[in-house]
Amino acid sequence: VPGVYLMCCASFCGITMWRQVRGDPDDLEVRVDLGEKVCLMARTCMHCICIAYDGGEDHLFLKLLPMWLYPLASAKECKSPSAFKFYLGCHNFLVLLRFSDNLRSGLPFLVTTLFMNKILLDWSQA
Repeated sequence: VPGVYLMCCASFCGITMWRQVRGDPDDLEVRVDLGEKVCLMARTCMHCICIAYDGGEDHLFLKLLPMWLYPLASAKECKSPSAFKFYLGCHNFLVLLRFSDNLRSGLPFLVTTLFMNKILLDWSQA
């Protein structure tokens, strides 16, 4: 099932990018804004896939990648503050959802994610 979900997400991103290429050159800002939102959506989908394949406490890479690398890259690349804030809200919800069943082992990840929010917001607006 995650493979089908990934294929659907990739198809959606491909169709969206194809529509951007076909557009008029005059609405370049609209296409760039749409491209940013598609990238944020793809990162959120990849976060969900990492959650689905995370088998437990020994899979540190599947925790670090979506919880720290994706938001850092998003803060660096995203130019729309409202889109980034929405992404960050979704990201925080997914992190909370991921560790809701075992807060004892997930508490360091939750606290670090919450501390990173302010840094990421400052970095995205710089």
